[in-house]
Amino acid sequence: MSRRYPRAEIICVVLTYALCAALWIFFSDRLLSWLIDEPNKIAFISIVKGWLFVIVTSLLLFQLMHRLMDPKAIAENTDKNHFGTGLHWTLLIVAVLLLGFAYSQYRSFDNQQLQLSRIQSAATHDTAWLGLFVLMTIFTVGVVFYLFRQRQRLAESQTIQRAQAERLKALGLLAAIADSSNDAIFAKDLEGRYTLFNPASERFTGKKAVDVLGLDDTVLFSPEQAEMLIANDRAVLEEGRTVTYHEELDVSNGKRTFLATKGPLFDNDNNVIGIFGISRDISELKQAEQSLRDSEERFRALVEQSLAGIYIIQDYRFLYINPAFASILGYDSTRYIIETMTVGDLISPEYREEVMVNIARLVGGSVSSISNYRFTALRRDGSPAYIEAHGSAFDYQGRPAVIGLFLDISARKAAEDALRESERRFYDIANVSADWIWETDVYGRLTYSSGGVLEMLGYTSEEVLGKTPFDFMPSDEADKLREWFVDIRAHRKSFRNIENICRKKDGHLRYILSHGTPIFDDNGRLLGFRGLDQDITERKQAELAVRQSEAFKRAILDSVNAHIAVLDKLGIVVAVNQPWRRFAKDNGLASGEAFNSVDVGVNYLEVCQRSIGPSSEGAMTARDGILAVLEGRVPVFYLEYACHSPEQQRWFMMTATPLETDEHGVVIAHTDITARKAVEETLRRQTEELEDRNQELERFNRATVGRELDMIALKQKINQLSQQLGQSPPYPLAFLDNSQQET
Repeated sequence: MSRRYPRAEIICVVLTYALCAALWIFFSDRLLSWLIDEPNKIAFISIVKGWLFVIVTSLLLFQLMHRLMDPKAIAENTDKNHFGTGLHWTLLIVAVLLLGFAYSQYRSFDNQQLQLSRIQSAATHDTAWLGLFVLMTIFTVGVVFYLFRQRQRLAESQTIQRAQAERLKALGLLAAIADSSNDAIFAKDLEGRYTLFNPASERFTGKKAVDVLGLDDTVLFSPEQAEMLIANDRAVLEEGRTVTYHEELDVSNGKRTFLATKGPLFDNDNNVIGIFGISRDISELKQAEQSLRDSEERFRALVEQSLAGIYIIQDYRFLYINPAFASILGYDSTRYIIETMTVGDLISPEYREEVMVNIARLVGGSVSSISNYRFTALRRDGSPAYIEAHGSAFDYQGRPAVIGLFLDISARKAAEDALRESERRFYDIANVSADWIWETDVYGRLTYSSGGVLEMLGYTSEEVLGKTPFDFMPSDEADKLREWFVDIRAHRKSFRNIENICRKKDGHLRYILSHGTPIFDDNGRLLGFRGLDQDITERKQAELAVRQSEAFKRAILDSVNAHIAVLDKLGIVVAVNQPWRRFAKDNGLASGEAFNSVDVGVNYLEVCQRSIGPSSEGAMTARDGILAVLEGRVPVFYLEYACHSPEQQRWFMMTATPLETDEHGVVIAHTDITARKAVEETLRRQTEELEDRNQELERFNRATVGRELDMIALKQKINQLSQQLGQSPPYPLAFLDNSQQET
C-alpha cells in the first residue's frame, strides 16, 4: 500500500467499506423476507443486524488501519495532504450518488410485481428512510471527525515545525560550539571512519577536515596509537555507554596527553550508528599534576628529613610530629609521643601554663600566629631543652588546630651567652687598649668610641661621638680624606693601613694608621664602618730618621766616582749608585730591557755568564772572581779590563769586596783607570824610545862625555816620571846624587 497519502487511504477504505455494507443491507433485506415469514422479526433483525454491523466494523476497521499506518510518514506528509482532502470530498460525493442510486433501485424493486404484503412494503419503505438517515448521520459524523482530525493534524504540523526549528537551531548552535571549541570534537561511523572533524581537531592533527572525513585513525597517527584508539572506540560500542580515556598521542606540536570522552551515537530510531568524542588537551594539567605530586613528595621528604621539628596540635595533643621533633626531645619514635603524651607532658613546669595559653589563643582565633616564642621543654631523660617555637592556626579536618616549627636553640643559646661574654670581653679590652676602636654611621659620624681616643687625641669618648674623624684633621688633610671616604663608601669595601694626620686637643700633630671594614644589615644595606686607629707618630719619626740616614748614605755613595753595585749572596743586584746608572746610559742602555739588564733585581753573575764578544773572557773571569769572594775563597778580587767605546779607548778596574752583613753579599766597584793606562802607555812608549836612544848613546858614549851626560839627564827625567806615576825609578842614578853632594 502506498504511504504517500496514508490518512486519505484510510478514509477511502472506511467509506468504501461503509457503502458496500449499506448496499448489502438493502439487498439482503429482500433475502431475509424470503426466508422469514414474520415481518416484525424481519424488520427488526435487518435494522439491528445491518447498522450495528456497519458501525462496529467501520470503527474497528478505521482503528486497525490507523494503527497500521506509519506515524512518521503521517507527520512528514501532513503539510502535503491537500490532494487527500480533495479526494475525501470526491469520495463523499460518490457515496451520496451511490446512495441515491441505491434508493432508486429500491424504488424500482418496490414497483415490480412482487407479491409483497403491505406490511413488508411499509417495512421496506421505513427501512430505506432509516438507512438514508443512518447514512447521513454517518456522513455528518465522518465530516465532523475529519474536520477534528484536520485540526489535530494542523496542531501536530505546527508542533513538528517548531520542533524542527528548535532542532535546526540546536544543530546550528552545536555546530557553532564545535567550530569555536578549543577541544577536538569528532564523530565516527561504525567502521571507525570520521564523519565530523572540527577546527580544533584540525589544529591538533595538522590535517584539514576534507582530508580526514571518510578515513580512519590510521591516516592520522602511528600504527600503535591508531590501534589503541580503535580498541577504545570498539569498547565504547560494546559497552554502549560514555567512557573517558587518557590518550597520549603524537600531534602537530609534539607528544600530548588528551582526556577523551567517547560515547555511542544514536539515530532517531535509537539505533547505534557510530560514536562521538570530545578530546581535551590536558598536557599542561598532567604536567601540573606531576609537578604537584613531585612537590608533595619533595615537601614530604623535606618535612621528614628536616632538622627542625614540625608539629600539628589539636585538643592539646599531637596529631603529627616529624622525626626531628622526636629526636630533639630524645625519643626514637614519633608514634610514642602521638599516642601516649599530651603537649603539657613535654613542657617544663615553669612554662607549661604559658604554652597552653598561647595554644588556646591560636585555636580561639584571638591571634593567627605566634613566632619566636621561647620556652624550656623536657627531654626524655628529664634534661631541659631550650626551644624556639613558631605556630599558626589552621583548620584540620574541619576543626581548629595549630601547625608550626619546633627548633632546638640550646646550641644557639650557648652561642648567644658566649657572644655576650665575648662582647663583654671586647668592651673591656677596647676600654683598656691604647688603640682607638671606633664605629661610624654611613656618613662617617662616630657612633662608638673606645677609651683609647683619650690617650691618642686627648678627647674623651663622649666628646667625639657625633663628630667625624675629619673634624680632628688639618683642613688640607681632611679634604683629601673626605674624597677618599666617598669612594670607600660608594664601593662598600674594607681598608687597611690608611695613614692620616690628626691634631690633638693640645694642638700637637699625630700620625694615625687607620683600618676599617663596612657594617651591613641582614638585607645587605650599608650601615656604616667599624675599625681601629693606631698612633704611629714615634714610628714615623723613626722612619724619617732612617730615611734621612739612608739619604745621607746614598748621597755619599752617589758622590763617589766609582761605579758601585751591591750584590746579595746569590749575585742579585740589590743597590747601585748614580755613577753606575750614568755609565749604563752613557753606553747606550738608557731605555727599556737593556737598561734593566744591569739595574737592581738582575743577577749579575748570569749577566757575566751570558756575555759574548771580545769582552766575554774578561766577563767570565769577573764572574769567577765575584763567586770566589761570595764563597769566601778569596778576601778581595781585583780585575783590570778594557771596555772601549767607538769614540775612545777605556780601561776599568773592578774590585769585589765582601759585605760584612748577615746577608753575606759583595760590593763591586768599577773604577775608570783610563788616565792611568794612558800614562802607562806613554811611559811604555817613552821607555822604548829611551831604550832605543840608550843604545845610540852607548854608541856615542865612547865618543863624547857630553852625550853621556845628556843620557844621564834623560834617565833622570825618566826616573822623575816614574816617581810621578808611583813606580820606582828604572835607572839607578844614586851616584849622581853623591857626586852632586860632593860637588
